Amino acid sequence: AGADPHDSSAGAVNGAPESAPFERLPIATKTGIFLVSPEDVVSAVLEGELVRVRTSKGDFLSDDSLQALGGKLPGSHFYRVHRRAIVNLKHVVRLEPLDTGGYVAHTSLGDGVEVSRQAARLLRRRLGLRRSDDDR
Repeated sequence: AGADPHDSSAGAVNGAPESAPFERLPIATKTGIFLVSPEDVVSAVLEGELVRVRTSKGDFLSDDSLQALGGKLPGSHFYRVHRRAIVNLKHVVRLEPLDTGGYVAHTSLGDGVEVSRQAARLLRRRLGLRRSDDDR
């Protein structure tokens, strides 16, 4: 019998933390399934009906939903910054404030990913930055 993918103790049996991420992230595309290291993933942004997964080794247009991809990524470094985007905080080099209260997260690839006002508030807390009146 195969392991239940919903059984959180499955990772612990193998000596890994209970929430162990995939060693290789499967990215389903129209041309096949690519296996990439999660550390190489810079961002995942919804573009129409597909998700553009930007990695240090190239971009992939995935058929998977953003939620499905996010569920396969380690939560310690990846952050849902917008309903349409996830970024790897290890690849964010600058947060540019916006008048709306959000940010543009500039990545190591030189692109920018929008951070919503709500996600910006939580991100400031996570990064230990100053609290503002809207952080209650």
